[in-house]
Order: sequence, then structure tokens, then C-alpha cells
Amino acid sequence: MGRRRPVVAVANQKGGVGKTTTVINLAAALAEEGHDVLVVDLDPQANATEGLGVDPFAGEHFNTRHLMLEDKTWAEVAIPTCVHGVKIVAAHPFLMAELEVKLSMVPGGEVRLARQLRGSQDQIVLLDTPPNLGRITINGLTAATEVLVP
Repeated sequence: MGRRRPVVAVANQKGGVGKTTTVINLAAALAEEGHDVLVVDLDPQANATEGLGVDPFAGEHFNTRHLMLEDKTWAEVAIPTCVHGVKIVAAHPFLMAELEVKLSMVPGGEVRLARQLRGSQDQIVLLDTPPNLGRITINGLTAATEVLVP
């Protein structure tokens, strides 16, 4: 087994600083260089999901809530995007509010994402976090090996 690839959280409590733009463009650039990339959209606005060509309201795919609350693996919930080599765990605006509340009631709720991403050593993982320091963002920071602050 080789060295584990980085899990990079792109985080800032302020909105509108380019977090999602950074995630989408970094994912595309890394994929163009031949890397397999997994984007996890943790932001309820679901802009990374839409920006990578996935409809966040489409009911036919799993999303971040399934990964963090229903113990689905990242491999079960990740779906292809419009960028070759990039998969995404999509966000869904209506389900993310529920996720924030339920994470506060689950023992170890702040490390759910880290646990679910353990088997992702073949991908570079990029986490698009919401513009706050709630439980979802804390999960992203806990799972990360690196943090990029735009």
C-alpha cells in the first residue's frame, strides 16, 4: 500500500472568497495531470456539485448526508462529474440542514467524515466547506490532512 493521498479542506468562515471556485478548478487541474480526484461537497449551497455538472436536486444519486449519517462508503456515494477523472459526493440543499442537526446528536459526530474517507488513499480528496464553523465544517477540518484558506 502506497502513501495516502492528501485530503484538502478548502475552508474560510467568510462566504464569497472563492472556496468553491478553488475546489472546482483545482480538481480539474489535478485530473488533467492524471490524478484521480474525489470532491466532497459539504456546502448546502451545492455550488461545487452544480459546477461539476451534477444536478443537486436529482433524486437518483446519493449525497453527503448518506455518506455521513447512513454509513455509506465514499465509493458507494461518489458519482462521475463532467470532468474526466473527477468524482463527487454531491450536496443536496434540503438535506444538509438535517445533517448539521443530526451530527450534533451522534456520538463522534465531528469525525464521521474522516472515518468514511479512510479507504480513499488512491484519490486526492478535495472538501468544499460551508462558510461557517458548524459541525459540517468541523467534520471537513477533522478529515483533512491539509487546509487551504482562500
